[in-house]
Amino acid sequence: MIKQISLLKNRRLRKENEQLKMEKEILKLFFGLTCKGDRREMIYRFIDTKRPNFSVKALCKVCKVSQSSYYYWDSMGRSSNECATEATEELKKTVYKAYVATRSLYGAPRLTKELSIYGVMISKSRTARIMASMGIHGACGRVKVFTTRRNKLAKMSDDLIKRNFFCSRYQQALVVVI
Repeated sequence: MIKQISLLKNRRLRKENEQLKMEKEILKLFFGLTCKGDRREMIYRFIDTKRPNFSVKALCKVCKVSQSSYYYWDSMGRSSNECATEATEELKKTVYKAYVATRSLYGAPRLTKELSIYGVMISKSRTARIMASMGIHGACGRVKVFTTRRNKLAKMSDDLIKRNFFCSRYQQALVVVI
């Protein structure tokens, strides 16, 4: 009886050891992977490439993602990130066309209103981000007005309090700007 229990424990430990070796190998492959972009997307792509060699269950366990989310990503075909990139590129083209149509004068707020007239719903901040990424900006039609021009030849007025702001008593010296 004791011998059977020890054999069962031995089998279970061997199986567990094999599982751990497989997970260690997966982790080595996973940490050797460097990829820019969305982290989840990268993990799903990794699982997809290693799927012929390892079980999806083991890959998902090691990568700490659920199997259902991987299978959902797999059923979608293209990534949502690629779709969003394509939509942003279309939006960039539309914003640039509107920018050129307004003789390169409009900034993000006016360009957003202009686009909404034509049915393109986009926020002002997103328009500003797109314009900044393309390196375009609205023209400022206002001229900066200088109201005070100092005469360099004029004599400076006397400093009546001698710029001594140290006081021995409270409210000994008060300064008023008129």
